[in-house]
Amino acid sequence: MPARSLASFDLLCNRTHTKHAFDWAFDLLVLDGEDPRAEPLDRRRAELQALLKAVRRSAWRSNDAVTGDGRLSLYAQACAMGLEGIVSKRATSRYRSGRSADWVRAKNPASLAARREAEGVGW
Repeated sequence: MPARSLASFDLLCNRTHTKHAFDWAFDLLVLDGEDPRAEPLDRRRAELQALLKAVRRSAWRSNDAVTGDGRLSLYAQACAMGLEGIVSKRATSRYRSGRSADWVRAKNPASLAARREAEGVGW
């Protein structure tokens, strides 16, 4: 896949197999039957990175953590690229289901996904 390619939700929903598709992992919720969710996010992510590095030819990828005020720099970059938005998590937060002040989504209202959601079009 070219370096400047973006994920296409529509293409992923309508394809059963492609060598260019892969999944993004951004948190570790279970490992070898153990529940690491009480550990801080930065620790869980370090374990996830080690796991993915050990499985080199995997269809899984993990993004690098960005520290600082991502809402200003990373969000602006994501919007300029036409991405859906970003998810920000506090590095020291424990995993918790549901909404939390430690896990914030910032959506790009101009993205295809946001427009599709506004129009009520599902997959």
